[in-house]
Amino acid sequence: MTRSLVLWVWMGLAGLGPVQASERPDWQVLERNVLAQPGPAAQVLRAWAVRLPVGSEEHDAIQALMGSAQLRLGDDVGLSHTLDTLRHGGQLAQALGDCLQGERLYVQGDAEQAERWLKRAMAGWPDAALRTAIPRLRCVEWLARVKTERHQFIEAANLYRRAIGDGKTLSLWRQSLLLSGLAQTLLYVGQWEQAQRLNTEAAGLLDQMPDALAQSEVSRVESLLYAMVPNRADEDRSLQAMEDAVSQARLADVVAQEVKTLAELAGKHVQRGDVVRGQQLAAQALELAQRERAPYLIDLAQGYLGLSLVVMNRQDEGLRLMQGVLDRLQSAGRLTPMLELLKQQAWALERVKAPELALRAHRQAQALAAEMTLNEQQAQLLALQAELDAAQIEHDRRELEAQRQLNAQALQGRQLQVRVWSAGLVILLLLLPLMWRWYARSRAAQRALAVITSQLQHQSLTDALTGLPNRRHWHQHVAHQPQASGGLCLIDLDFFKHINDRHGHAVGDEVLVAVAQRLQALLPPPHTVVRWGGEEFLIRIVDTDAERMRVWVTRLLDVLSRKPVLTQAGPLHITGSLGWGVFPVAPHGVEVPWDTALAWVDALMYHAKQQGRHRAWGLWSSQSTDVDAIAAGVNDPGRTPVAEGLRLVEQRGPGAVQ
Repeated sequence: MTRSLVLWVWMGLAGLGPVQASERPDWQVLERNVLAQPGPAAQVLRAWAVRLPVGSEEHDAIQALMGSAQLRLGDDVGLSHTLDTLRHGGQLAQALGDCLQGERLYVQGDAEQAERWLKRAMAGWPDAALRTAIPRLRCVEWLARVKTERHQFIEAANLYRRAIGDGKTLSLWRQSLLLSGLAQTLLYVGQWEQAQRLNTEAAGLLDQMPDALAQSEVSRVESLLYAMVPNRADEDRSLQAMEDAVSQARLADVVAQEVKTLAELAGKHVQRGDVVRGQQLAAQALELAQRERAPYLIDLAQGYLGLSLVVMNRQDEGLRLMQGVLDRLQSAGRLTPMLELLKQQAWALERVKAPELALRAHRQAQALAAEMTLNEQQAQLLALQAELDAAQIEHDRRELEAQRQLNAQALQGRQLQVRVWSAGLVILLLLLPLMWRWYARSRAAQRALAVITSQLQHQSLTDALTGLPNRRHWHQHVAHQPQASGGLCLIDLDFFKHINDRHGHAVGDEVLVAVAQRLQALLPPPHTVVRWGGEEFLIRIVDTDAERMRVWVTRLLDVLSRKPVLTQAGPLHITGSLGWGVFPVAPHGVEVPWDTALAWVDALMYHAKQQGRHRAWGLWSSQSTDVDAIAAGVNDPGRTPVAEGLRLVEQRGPGAVQ
């Protein structure tokens, strides 16, 4: 009540008379009111629109903020009118209109189209117009949010840094929001310490100028930090921080922030086993999001509500709800929340003991993560190549300019007397060393470019931790041979998550390196050992059959468990679960593509884990030549195989229990 009264008094003062020379809109106050009280804020903005000269930069910016208020009020007619007015204005008005359209598409859940409009806005923004004011920074910040959701973290971080640099004169609460946004983006790429430092800096600013909205975002990022502390996640403090974020969001009266924090708090309660509380919080978030008429918030709340329903054994209802959200996220290009929801879905299905569905969700998450990582690497390579190309172009331009000047001097020299010819010759001799230096630098730059290109290509094909070929290397390796051939084996280290949780990721990395060394020692070229991802290794053995492959698998089980791995936490006993097969499938030589062969050995490896770990299951032979029938038997070894004559074999590691 007090906040609303103050706002209405301020509105009354804002509407008094024409603007004086010393009066200008306080953009931060206006933006803050749009977020918390869009209805009264719209009245204030209308008062400013009347007082400011039509066509001025401030008038155009007021119109854009008016559009943001109309978006939050659900005033589609008013918003369309505002967009049409801006698009028929000058260059700044058009850029503000494009930015508002991008904000509108983001709220509607379409991140891909939002990115297009926001980039267009930034490209069309006049250089001298409102550079450090809130209207421009809001556009940069919206684009950074969209980049984060589209898994373009490097570009998002650069945009946040740009906004922080341009916003040094902003109020402390506004700077705090930008710092927390950058902290969350860096957290996605594993830069935990830098993210913590930035969020601590954001919290320090609020000690000087308290603000509920900024404090809510600081607490929300703090909750994410506690949940992702390397080697020692603190779920209790993470839960408390998220509850503080919800309280501050309610105090700030910003519905979007309240929905976001409520939904994430619901997920934390579900993961801690308090499913009923999680379902209640998710339902509250969904009710608020629907009242706000913001599809991107509705998707967030529905995703966590579906998660709670799955864990409450309302599996069909929960999965249907989550699948609808996943489909909309994929269609809109919102890859980051899509990946997070797939991971949550896999966890929930494992929790309710639905292994086949959990495996499918896990595979979808793995495939999406691999695709996004590859796209991110390609984007980095293209950016680096663009920088090098720009440097080369600039060098060539300078060289051509120098050559042009030299030619002009030579032409002028031919028209002068003998003394001028002598002077020209002296100038030419003086320029020759400079030209030689330019040439030497050009050659050095080309050599450096070749070295960097070679290094980047090697890095993109090699796992940085173990030095083994990675998944991309494997796909290039088999690209020329569409049908699977030879022995194929997929290994997953048993209880590896327990090692990470108990001893830390540094010890887990030592285990992965030691296992990689053992596998390489056992299987030198022409065999292939690949770091497939996480604690999984893929092996291809050439020139083998089922009998010899079984011997290889026995040796693999033995080499993994024969002696402990020596780590900084002491010796650790390691075992693995294996799935294998020899292709084409004997005795009729059934050929399948590599993707199918990988799916079969993955299913057999998963079955080995279900049967007690420290063992292997393999596809020995099939009397049937029906690929679908073989797949049915491989994917469910516990029942009578659909393919008559399908032979699957089990091998237990040394000391494995029945």
